[in-house]
Amino acid sequence: MVTSISTYTASSTLQLLRSSSTNSGLQDAIGGTASTDTTSTNLFNAICPGSATATVDSILNAKKTLTSQTNIFTNVAQRLSAMQAGTYTASDDWEKVAAYSMQTGQPVQITISSKTGKVEAAPQNEADLSKFNVQQQTKLLQTIADITTMAGKIQANQKNQTMIKSLAGAEQDLELVHAGTLTAQSDWETQGSTLMTTHHPFKIALDSSGALTVQDQTTSSLSDYNVVQQKILRSAIESVPSLVSSGVASNSWEADALAYSEAGVSFYLDIDNTTNQVVVKENTADNITPSFLKDDPYPDVGENTKVLKDAASFIKAGKAYFLDFDTTGAVVAKEATSQNMLTYNNKTSATATSSSQGSGSILSLFA
Repeated sequence: MVTSISTYTASSTLQLLRSSSTNSGLQDAIGGTASTDTTSTNLFNAICPGSATATVDSILNAKKTLTSQTNIFTNVAQRLSAMQAGTYTASDDWEKVAAYSMQTGQPVQITISSKTGKVEAAPQNEADLSKFNVQQQTKLLQTIADITTMAGKIQANQKNQTMIKSLAGAEQDLELVHAGTLTAQSDWETQGSTLMTTHHPFKIALDSSGALTVQDQTTSSLSDYNVVQQKILRSAIESVPSLVSSGVASNSWEADALAYSEAGVSFYLDIDNTTNQVVVKENTADNITPSFLKDDPYPDVGENTKVLKDAASFIKAGKAYFLDFDTTGAVVAKEATSQNMLTYNNKTSATATSSSQGSGSILSLFA
């Protein structure tokens, strides 16, 4: 039944195009030949506003352009996803700009150059925003300024969490290296394993750049302690190698040090501030994580509007995104998917001429 209806419709359409001079005029208009028939002209103009003189060739060229753009932006989106996953390193100029924007949490505008046909990228606050009117540009730039402030807070929190995670897994990694189960992948692991072999107490910590390191207590200044505590602690630290060698403990902290050493557990010595007695502590996450790291520096990053919430989700995920306007005139954040980039790039410029608007109408037939 469906086939017969389709066949009937197709047949009727052909008969309509061939039946009269009026329809012949429509056929001429579609074919791009001259015609003075106003009915066909008006009907074709209704299909393609502003393009009364357009031909099938112009429509097909527009279709080819759209297909080419679609293929290009599909490839762009694939590279962006690979960069986000860490499986692809930026090499082209546009990729480096996009990668930097993803790392800093800034919206990025990715376009196809009308002159060279090559992909270009720019931070959106530095990009050509002529497709928007002055009021819209002002809104976009203010939103980007708000995002910049928010992005800094998000990244500070993420760095904080990264350092907490590195400290949390450090002790286990080091003990596996010392046991020969894992091969050392960094200097701190090699140094820590050596200190465990020589029975030197040490503390796993972070250096000024946030990288893992070990602090050998036998060479430490112990500047975190007062003079009395330094003297007590230094005497205890210096005695650990001989203590482990003899295997004889005379007090509780020595017994703990022997137990940790025999079990292949890394440890360091500390002072109980209440009793001024030496205590032994394992290099667990709770012990070695500084108090200032245990809470995010910015519990409130400022996600107080929908556009900022959406932008924050892209920033946290390391995705490329850009700002645009919805049908209500509100600023929105959109992920840089192939379809979103295609739609954004084919938006009519705020300063476009009527001819360019006509071209946009033709393209819209195939969007």
